[in-house]
Amino acid sequence: MAPKAQATVSFGKALRWWEKSLQPNMIEINSAPELVDYLLNSGDRLVIVDFYSPGCGGCKALHPKICQLAEQNPNAIFLKVNYEQHKAMCYALHVHVLPFFRFYRGAQGKVCSFSCTNATIKKFKDALAKHGTERCSLGPAKGLDESELLALASIGQISLDLVPNSTEEEKMEDLVLKESVKSNNALSKGENKMGLKEGNAMRSVKRIILPRSIIPRILTLFWSAVGKENAEHSSATLNKKSDTPPSQVQNSHIINNEILTHQLNNS
Repeated sequence: MAPKAQATVSFGKALRWWEKSLQPNMIEINSAPELVDYLLNSGDRLVIVDFYSPGCGGCKALHPKICQLAEQNPNAIFLKVNYEQHKAMCYALHVHVLPFFRFYRGAQGKVCSFSCTNATIKKFKDALAKHGTERCSLGPAKGLDESELLALASIGQISLDLVPNSTEEEKMEDLVLKESVKSNNALSKGENKMGLKEGNAMRSVKRIILPRSIIPRILTLFWSAVGKENAEHSSATLNKKSDTPPSQVQNSHIINNEILTHQLNNS
């Protein structure tokens, strides 16, 4: 008697609603630098950023129509941003209502932004028709506004190098921020169980450790700021009589510099 063949039934992982019916031109964004990169490298193609949340009923209801519009407009790029996974980025971009859409086009940058639902889908279709027409390239893609880039950089979502016209001081602040975040993350495992008791409350003890490599630059910025402050009061200082010899004044600056360096090195 011939053995009976056994049928094997396998069940794939069920797709969640925001993963269904996706088109090739629909891309899930995983980080702020990835969003910036896609916008800057989109050329003159229309880019639509779709902010959604898995728990948003309006987003779920609108999703099939957005997928259909993406299929009908293959030259447009649809970037999907999960609000629940990227709250800090959404806050920095002033996204406070869902579903929410932003349209970007080449050198113009952001051309419109709005929220819409199934009932107001015409608003989306009108914007798609208005900004999705073919045209000659007017220059490199602009992407996010400078204010939006600065907002993302200020909370450590992107590097300040991605912000045009940023100064050396701003880049130094960005470096200090990144190093501080790294140091605090390294200390968090050891310090999250430590605390100082104040009444019935417990508060965590945290420190900011600066890398030795950036201490000379911080000292330069510090004494530059001191020099500006002294310049504002120079006339008043010159009118006052001082009993301190000039050599002692010069030595006091050297001593203060050494003390500040020692404190930063031991912090």
